[in-house]
Amino acid sequence: MHGSEVRTCQTNGIWTGTQPSCPIVSCGDPGAPINGIRYGKTFTYQSTIILECDPQYKLVGDLTRTCQADGQWTGTQPACQITNCGTFLNGPSGTVTSNNFPANYNDNEYCTWQMQVPVDKKVRLDFTEFRTETGKDFLMVYDTSRYDRPTIVFDGTTYKPPPFTSSGNVARVRFISDGASTEKGFSFSYKQVGK
Repeated sequence: MHGSEVRTCQTNGIWTGTQPSCPIVSCGDPGAPINGIRYGKTFTYQSTIILECDPQYKLVGDLTRTCQADGQWTGTQPACQITNCGTFLNGPSGTVTSNNFPANYNDNEYCTWQMQVPVDKKVRLDFTEFRTETGKDFLMVYDTSRYDRPTIVFDGTTYKPPPFTSSGNVARVRFISDGASTEKGFSFSYKQVGK
């Protein structure tokens, strides 16, 4: 706010102080990391943006940043570091497996696969195998254009995940493992299905 917070009407009929105004606070466009993308087009006070890396890259830093009253973004601009797994997959169908499958995957993995089919179709995922360290290594499924939080998160060795169908023509799957122990991993197929 600019101007006087408190104003008093004087006996001469004139207010003390100056008329307050509340200009819109803008933090400006923080941009997107190299080999990444920014979700969100509003850069004013209390607006939140999401920063994401392309498949084959790992986000190092803050996933979300919020514009503060002082005109600065929270956190720091993240970077996208190259990884040894994940990719863009375009086409009507395909298969995805964890690194080394059917042998155990590696420690400290961060892998992202993005499946894209024609605009008038959806992506269906069908799991054939699933074994990860319970509570430590996670497989996350993100629905079309909803990358701020996963739609479903799987871990463990007891149950094979059920089929998943996206709401649009893109689905993203991310696998993150810790540095403790590993399991066999996973295998799933994807295919395009009608709307």
